[in-house]
Amino acid sequence: MSMLIRDAVREAARFEQSLSELYSLFHRTFPEDADLWWNLSISELGHANLLRAGARLFDSEFSREEIDGSVEALVRNNEELESKLESFAEAPLERAEAFRVALELESSTTEGMLHRLFETTASGRTRDLVNRITSEDQSHAELLRSYAEKAGLSL
Repeated sequence: MSMLIRDAVREAARFEQSLSELYSLFHRTFPEDADLWWNLSISELGHANLLRAGARLFDSEFSREEIDGSVEALVRNNEELESKLESFAEAPLERAEAFRVALELESSTTEGMLHRLFETTASGRTRDLVNRITSEDQSHAELLRSYAEKAGLSL
């Protein structure tokens, strides 16, 4: 596997892992929403593990041009997410703000970048893997909006 592809997959998995950790923090912080945050955390952890396990599938799917600029952006976005995670651990958010942050991350350019990066030329098993992660992330955003609305939270 080329170093560039390995880096892209590693950073994509790192992002999903950090989302899982953030949702786990929200699970501990907001007992009234614990089940929601726990399920999202487990799902994101699954995405990270799928990316790691499927890393070999990606090697033959992409050219250097498709990935080159994405790795640096993924690294920057991961650093920002990890910084937020540290900050939120020290100073917990209000409940509605946690939903806003989660929705922003699920709808983020990073999530979109990951999907575009891995969907553009992927085929076969790689496309199936990407489609699974993509559809689950889209449903996460819908779930967050619906749950917040039913809970009376203004987003």
